This record gives sequence, C-alpha cells and structure tokens, in this order.
Amino acid sequence: MREIIVLNRQILAELPETTERDIRPIIDRLDGLELWPQASDSVTQAAEAVRTELNRYIPEDFGYTVSLGDEQPHFHLFFADGAQTTSWHPLEISEHKSIAGQLGSMDWDEQRGEEISGCQSFDAMKEYASQVPSSLPSTKKLQQNFREEMKEWVKQARRDKSQVHVFLWSEDRGFTSEKYATLEALRVVLPDIMVVELFVITIVAEGKPLPVKTIDQMKAKTLKMMKEHMPISYARATGRFGFGGVSVGPDEESNHEP
Repeated sequence: MREIIVLNRQILAELPETTERDIRPIIDRLDGLELWPQASDSVTQAAEAVRTELNRYIPEDFGYTVSLGDEQPHFHLFFADGAQTTSWHPLEISEHKSIAGQLGSMDWDEQRGEEISGCQSFDAMKEYASQVPSSLPSTKKLQQNFREEMKEWVKQARRDKSQVHVFLWSEDRGFTSEKYATLEALRVVLPDIMVVELFVITIVAEGKPLPVKTIDQMKAKTLKMMKEHMPISYARATGRFGFGGVSVGPDEESNHEP
C-alpha cells in the first residue's frame, strides 16, 4: 500500500516539531481523519484520498486504523462478531503494491470466515484467561535477574543518544535489543513486543536508562489498552496461557499489571 507510505513521508516532512509526541495522525474507518490542527491542505487531501481508497477495497464489516507520523506507518484490521467479540491484528503494508493491488486481491470471504472462526473460540479463551492470574514479571524483578547482562548492555547503549534502545529477553530468543526513533515509536509497537512474550528489561533514551517506574507506567498503559481491545493478546502478554522464563516469585507481584 505504497500510498500510505508516501503519505507518511509527507507527514514526516510537515509534522510540526512542537506537536506533542503522544499526538500522531490517524486514519480510522469510524472516526475519519485525526490530524494535527494546522495540517496543510495537501496532507489533508492526501489522507482523505487514502481513506477513500481503503473504504473502497475493505468491506464495511471490517474496521481499520492507520497510525502515521513514525518512521514506519502501522495498519491494523478489525472484525466484530457481535457486540463483545472483536478480532484485531496488524496487516503488513506492502511498499511494492498499491492499496488496490494489495487489498483488492484479498479473498475477503475467506478472511471473514477465518475471523468468525477465531471469534467463536475467542469467548471461551477470554473466559479462561479471566480466571487465571498474571505471571508477568515486574521490571524490578527482571532487572534483578539480569543485573550483569543489563549493566553491560546499558554501557553500550548509552553511547548513542540519537535513538531509543530497548533491552529484551525471552526464553526462546534469549537477549535481544531494538532501536526506535522516539519513545512514541516504541509505544506504538509495545503491544507487538509484549504479545510475543518478549520481556522489556530496560530502556535507554537520550543516553540515559529510564527509571523502573517510568517503564512500568509504559507497560501498564499498553496492558490497559490490550485488555480493552485485545483481550487474547493481553492474556498472552501477561502469561495467562503460560510462558516460560522468569518467575515473579511468591513474595513479589508484578507492579505494572492494570
């Protein structure tokens, strides 16, 4: 969907530096355009053209949200099966295809069938998850378990003040790290990080490690959103379906569980 990528580049070129980081342009099927107040006519027209194309090729029983203003735009597709059950997942944005080329070639009947099938098991999974306690470790616990590895990683990450660095661990992948242009860019992808059972150990921004309290606040805000809009992903992120790795321990509960 190269139109989205082109629009995002235009937004990056025009987005005022004074705009708060928490405010980012959004294209939403239900709410329309959410741009900054002084958005230029060219940006507004381009965004409306993208929305028109998306509405043309995405059936009306599917919702979508496009998040813009970061290095890479993000596209999420929604499907509701009744008032309470909704599927929500990201869709890769192809730079080599137009909106018509990418979405026009999708088999929406097949997609709808997959969504409905998933929604039917969704309620049972949600009910099960609601009765199982979280096993998500607190940031403090993670830093205690990986103190030496974290110290060595922070020493290296502090040298680069131009990006936000994230130190991660999972049982399957071991230690990994990622870089983001801003904290807001990290916040956008934090649900995707947490849902695949990657534990955020620490974050370095502007050459300084963020306080544990700040990291836990970020996690808590993300988990709150996931609990409201992505209950199955929320259950996975909090270990309610079980995951290996660090135990919270009997005397300490996770301090960022909403």
